Amino acid sequence: CDLLNINDELMRIRDLGVMRLHFDSMDGLFVDNFSFGNVLLEPIRKRHPEFVTDVHIMSRNPLPLLHYFAGADFVTVHVESNEVSECIKEISKMGVKPGIAINPETPAELVYPYIDKISMILVMGVTPGLGGQKFLSQVLPKIQKLRNKLDTVKGRICPELAVDGGVNSDTAQIIKDAGADVLVSGSHLFNGKLEMTD
Repeated sequence: CDLLNINDELMRIRDLGVMRLHFDSMDGLFVDNFSFGNVLLEPIRKRHPEFVTDVHIMSRNPLPLLHYFAGADFVTVHVESNEVSECIKEISKMGVKPGIAINPETPAELVYPYIDKISMILVMGVTPGLGGQKFLSQVLPKIQKLRNKLDTVKGRICPELAVDGGVNSDTAQIIKDAGADVLVSGSHLFNGKLEMTD
């Protein structure tokens, strides 16, 4: 979004029916880019408490960063990062819903040991770190596989299945049909003249 006019941008997407904000926090090491931290999250939460806030940490070592995002509703770390189990415990201790993100080339099975401890699985539809990329169609079987696995979960609330990257008016339906509950859209939402539909 246009960071110099972020309040107007937030009101615009809210008026379109968007009630959830996804923040990418990048350390420049796990991926090449840098992005948002608590300096942006905290004032948005104060001014716009109506939004659900969902922080996606792209860091090889996310554990020391977690406390910066204690005010979020969801905090997600990558299954490819270090100390994943410790991160999930710490996020839960903060009173925040933990999530696990998984890169396009990573096997879905690596998420399975954490399913009963998390509230969201975030499947990357692109190589993380740079907005505006094209959705990788080879990720669709992974979404379907995770959907099938989640549909067998009994005795607790099933984690949401979210997809981030390459989500636009051309790909949204096939991603939903594969089993996604939540679609994360950045470039398409803010750079296009989008009208929200179902």
